[in-house]
Amino acid sequence: MEEPKNYNGDFTRMLANAGKLIFFGMRSVRVIVKSLLAISFRRFALMDILKIESEKYNQDDHVSSMVQKKAVIGSEQYSSLRKVFGVLQNGHDIPKHTYTHRVDATKLGTAVQFIQQNLCVKAGAVRDVSIAGHTFRDMPVYERGGKSIKSLLEAYRVAFVEDERVGEHTFAEITRLLTKRGESKCGLST
Repeated sequence: MEEPKNYNGDFTRMLANAGKLIFFGMRSVRVIVKSLLAISFRRFALMDILKIESEKYNQDDHVSSMVQKKAVIGSEQYSSLRKVFGVLQNGHDIPKHTYTHRVDATKLGTAVQFIQQNLCVKAGAVRDVSIAGHTFRDMPVYERGGKSIKSLLEAYRVAFVEDERVGEHTFAEITRLLTKRGESKCGLST
């Protein structure tokens, strides 16, 4: 009878390749590999494996920070990955991922405050506005007065330091939601 073979080297190479796919692969590939590992290992064992693999990429700061983020698996993500494995095992596609994030309310406040201070209110117009998961009720509608969103963004960047302001996309979204284009002329309906 033949002696069992030692597959430790092959196992180590397999984990190294899985790490490369997790750290540098497309999202769908990452999900498949992570779900396979999540079903195969306990969460803390998996995090230890990914930490060891991520340490191989510490030379470049940008790559290192990107890899470090992908090496962490929280309990909700771990549970979700195990469910994804079941879905894949049944022959279905990877479930669609909804990208949700919440922008800090104080940062939203700086953008709203900037618009309030720099634009005129359109008389009699209010609306409910939902921005990045936060709902603002009965917000007045402002007039841009011929100003472009780009010029408002530049002024906003001057008015607030980077740690206190929202990003370009969120600012543009807030401005579109709170303002109307053009300007009103006194005595004329718009």
